[in-house]
Amino acid sequence: MELIEFIKRGAEKFLKAIKNPKPILVCSHYDADGIASAALVVSALKKLEKNFLLRFYDSLEAEDVYEMKDISKNFCSVMLLDLGASFLNQLASFGVDVFVIDHHKIEDEFIRNPEKQNLLLINCRCFNDEKTSASILAYFFVSSLCQIVGSNVDGIEKIALLGLIGDNMDEELSKTSSLFLKMAKEKGAFTVKKGLRIFSYSKPIHKAIEFGQIYIPEITGNFEKTVEFLRNIGISIKNGEAYKTFKDLTEEEMSRLITAILTTKIFANEKEADFLGNVYLVKIFDVIEDAREIATTINACGRMGKCHLALAYLLGKKVAKEKVQHVYLQYKYEILKGLEMIRTEKNNNSGYENGENGENGCENGNVYIKREKNFIIINAKNKIKHSVIGVICSMISDMADVIVGIAYRPDGKIKISVRTKNQSAYSLLEKIKRLSGIEFEIGGHEEAAGAILDRAYENEFVFWAEKNLKEESITIKV
Repeated sequence: MELIEFIKRGAEKFLKAIKNPKPILVCSHYDADGIASAALVVSALKKLEKNFLLRFYDSLEAEDVYEMKDISKNFCSVMLLDLGASFLNQLASFGVDVFVIDHHKIEDEFIRNPEKQNLLLINCRCFNDEKTSASILAYFFVSSLCQIVGSNVDGIEKIALLGLIGDNMDEELSKTSSLFLKMAKEKGAFTVKKGLRIFSYSKPIHKAIEFGQIYIPEITGNFEKTVEFLRNIGISIKNGEAYKTFKDLTEEEMSRLITAILTTKIFANEKEADFLGNVYLVKIFDVIEDAREIATTINACGRMGKCHLALAYLLGKKVAKEKVQHVYLQYKYEILKGLEMIRTEKNNNSGYENGENGENGCENGNVYIKREKNFIIINAKNKIKHSVIGVICSMISDMADVIVGIAYRPDGKIKISVRTKNQSAYSLLEKIKRLSGIEFEIGGHEEAAGAILDRAYENEFVFWAEKNLKEESITIKV
């Protein structure tokens, strides 16, 4: 059975489940992909006049699943979006139908059989299609619902696109994602052009570079350095009295800018980043915007605890338009603060001598940064918000083959974020888990994965991560 056909079957089962008068519990991840998926499903539920309760999670943990199971008797069914891959057996034991729309790595038993007891799993990995976002799966699910009931939800293609781009799934398109983009483009949901995948094409160029997602050492986050950088390559920030945007640049100016960014990053001993590609432009509130910037704004709201504000924005509520921009600025401040700390913090050469009793290179609660040729470990403790450590790891991912970021959560746990280039981030965490003997759940993809640990295991985790990565480095050299 093909993925789209299976999604249609899932939609039929879902419509039967929600005939029960009880509301449905919808649980979603708090990043752009999760919030976009939630917006798609909420649009359909509103059209179907079905009551629901929506919750967002930064990560799903065992206690969350126990709570869901306990309260599930109050709902006709439970739906998880961009969540649940690590708890499928537990979710299958619920007393009501559970629908999981997710794209993260799952156990082999569910790849072979995505239906078990009360669980129906819509996961692209069950159909050998690993590069599809949850929002694209949610889009086809909602489209199937609408087709079955003879209804329609307008404008959902651009919402799904934002989830795809927010999860960086537009770089290497899968069969399903390609099918979606073809359909969405035919419907006029977006226009596409080749260029710098740096936002925003509608904001002044100096602001786009100063606050962009391409990290340029000593320039990102610094207004004066940004203006000087542009001046040195012969690009004025103004056209008369108006500020220039990317769309105002000539081909020759764009070429100089690309060369300058590459030169600056290589000069800083970084590898050349793949930041050239498709730029997707969408109309939001009657203004043409760079989809990458909008996706980042949605992501910012989620990571700053404002998921429902982002949801309202995606659903077209004008009252949310200015509010999300304010949250976005707060988020960028947290990102830039973290990047500056990493840039200025000295490399810690003492290392984690062992993983026991706090005897390590940062026993006094200081930030610990270990930079090697093939990896960087950043134990930011409480100096970087746990909700943005993964974003920062992604922004500096071209500095080394492996980036490991650690930050404190307010509940006494630590957030682990891993970004990799030439190996699986998920498998790396599995190996550290096996070597250390620490029990923790792993979630994510090949290039980006994460985990949540009790703070008592902080030193052990860093010790084994560093030991493993050093040994791999020696193996590679040999």
